Parts: sequence; C-alpha cells; structure tokens
Amino acid sequence: MQAEAVSFGIYPLPENVVNAWGSPDFLDLMRQALLFMDALFAPLQQAMAHGSYAHPEDAAFLELNRHEQGSQVVMDIGVFYQSSLPGCACAGDPDPQIPQQEYCVLRLRLNRAESVLELQLLPEREDGE
Repeated sequence: MQAEAVSFGIYPLPENVVNAWGSPDFLDLMRQALLFMDALFAPLQQAMAHGSYAHPEDAAFLELNRHEQGSQVVMDIGVFYQSSLPGCACAGDPDPQIPQQEYCVLRLRLNRAESVLELQLLPEREDGE
C-alpha cells in the first residue's frame, strides 16, 4: 500500500511570486517566499532520512513536473537540503558540524486566481526513487 501525500497547509502567495509564473525566476521567488513564511521547515523536518534537524535556508529546488489547468497548477519539486545531528558534545556523539545531505519531493498546488498555495510532502517511493 502506497502512503499518501501529507499536507502542510495553505499559504497566501505574495503578488511578485504569482506574477513571476512562467518566468525563469519563479522557483527562486517561490523558495524565498516559502522561507519567509517559515513553510519549509516542517515538511523538510518530516522528510529527513539522515539527520535530526533540517536546515531549509539553503534548500535548492528542481522542478520535476507540472500540470496546468486554467488558474490551477500542480508542480512536483525536488528539494535538496541539509540536516545536522546536534548532540551534547559528549564522547562518541556525531560531529554536529558535518552536514547531512537530504532530498524530498514537495507538491505545490497553486491557485493563481486566489494567490494561494497548498504545500504537500510526497511519500518516498517504494522503489527508492
């Protein structure tokens, strides 16, 4: 049985992000807006496979696919980010300064007419991709 996407809320989109739709700057503006709204931390934290604390500030987005129907857009975005393993600096603790590489796929459901976005974390595929 395949797990379902987990929704992390509906967010208002700034006008500059909505107006940038279709431009080369769109993904970067979307990333900046999601960081500003603190919307990335929770899904990236849940998706972690290696660390215990997500660092979304340097996340990189890669558009995987897109489906448009009128003002509705669904985009799947590959997100590359880092996590860390903070410890108490006791003997045997992992070094918290060594970043762990992480990856997940987010689904962005945009309603351009209403300037809102639903953010979803897609489940990891069972074949490991």
